[in-house]
Amino acid sequence: MLSAREEELLKRLHTGECTEEELDQVFAMVSQLPESRAHRVLESLWQYSNYRQRMPPAAYDAILARMDTAPSRKGLFTSKQKSYAPWLAAAAVLLLLVAGGIAFLNGTNELITTTTGFAEQKSVRLPDGSVVRLNANSRLSYAPDWDEVEDRIVNLRGEAYFKVRPNPATGQKFLVATPDLTVAVLGTVFNVNSREEETSVYLEEGAIALQLVAGERTEKTMAPGELVTYSARQKQLVAGEKPAKPEVHTSWKDGVLVFENTPLRKVLDKIENIYGVTLEVADTSIYGRKITAGLPMEEISIVMPLLEQVLGYPIEGEAGRYRIEE
Repeated sequence: MLSAREEELLKRLHTGECTEEELDQVFAMVSQLPESRAHRVLESLWQYSNYRQRMPPAAYDAILARMDTAPSRKGLFTSKQKSYAPWLAAAAVLLLLVAGGIAFLNGTNELITTTTGFAEQKSVRLPDGSVVRLNANSRLSYAPDWDEVEDRIVNLRGEAYFKVRPNPATGQKFLVATPDLTVAVLGTVFNVNSREEETSVYLEEGAIALQLVAGERTEKTMAPGELVTYSARQKQLVAGEKPAKPEVHTSWKDGVLVFENTPLRKVLDKIENIYGVTLEVADTSIYGRKITAGLPMEEISIVMPLLEQVLGYPIEGEAGRYRIEE
């Protein structure tokens, strides 16, 4: 198992918050660990880099050469360590990227990135023909070209509904990477919501395996109709839940927010994330109140009066800041 400090360094490295001093600590940490633990650290770096492990051989050689000539990192990897699996190259890429170096991903420096603003949705057709419906305030990134053999990888921040084109002839996987977990798919329909400090996955059709981002790789296989929520930061896994009303997790793509016995705090969080507004309450004790309602998503000006009616409390405010009064 990695120590709490090691895991925190890896997370800061992945999010770009790692300072030069902390970057040196990561290099020192890997170089001083026994081979078995260094292996786990580098594998974690591969996970935190969202499985960006493929690159041209020339780029891989250039990275290793640069690492060998870098003054403060010279001799970090032995010849045996350099022969680890391809994820070692991904770790090197990530480290060099944070240090101001260069990144190579699938032979190109560029990713295709689609973003949505507040109260906006978009449909995205991926290179393999799979279709993604991207919810508001979300970001999806992927390489511009996919072949018929290598795994297909997309990176998600926010919420999206996936209809994945299967490729049973080659067994090619489809991977959705989030900060908490990676969804590994052969061909299926599912919803991923990665916001705040957790990621929730609802499987509608097919079968998927979740690869949890933790000190050691953990997998959870899902069945249709199942909802799994996981937080890498809190290391909490809620598995095996089968919602009575599945539309609660996918209705947004049809323009409606459906809540079923949902705590008010989560309802307000959802509205804030989608519309970019701030919602306050005069009495925080009502956060635990359970809400059952369907709210159309067209505009915040429509959502607020309906929410006011459901709660039975007046809602005051404008310009993106609202307050629920008693």
